[in-house]
Amino acid sequence: MSSSPSLVVEIITKLKAYVGGQVLIAALLSVFYMLGLWLIGFPAPIAMGLFLGASVFVPLFGPLVAFAVCVIVSFFYWTGWLDFGYLIGIFLVGQIIEGNFLTPALIGKKTGFHPAVIFILILCGGALMGPLGMILAVPVAIVAWVIMKRVMFVPALDADDVKKENKEIK
Repeated sequence: MSSSPSLVVEIITKLKAYVGGQVLIAALLSVFYMLGLWLIGFPAPIAMGLFLGASVFVPLFGPLVAFAVCVIVSFFYWTGWLDFGYLIGIFLVGQIIEGNFLTPALIGKKTGFHPAVIFILILCGGALMGPLGMILAVPVAIVAWVIMKRVMFVPALDADDVKKENKEIK
């Protein structure tokens, strides 16, 4: 038998790494947003920080919706434009950190995909199936890539390897 892991095990391993990376990004961003919102006196900084951090599970679209919710909540508590400026600044810094450092370092490294490929996958998934397609684009690509690697890049067996496998089967 082959010493490489089974196809299913390899797919599950890659998907676990992807989900683990997404959870780590969400946790790091949640902490960043909680601290930032707490520092500027935003109401319920823990809840809003968790909400903003978890929004990364819906790529591109999720953070914008979460930010819009924060802006709506802030209308009821703040009166000055400076507070909105701080809120926008915290959100933009969080998105810059996520987009330029966390996602390329964690998701790109764990999936083996270049960040530009991930971006294109998300755009194509969104064009095909909307927000659900954006969520599923990278996991589906991971599964497809693992299968393609197994099917297309199978090393050729020589006669000795075939004999060895036949003996192991018997």
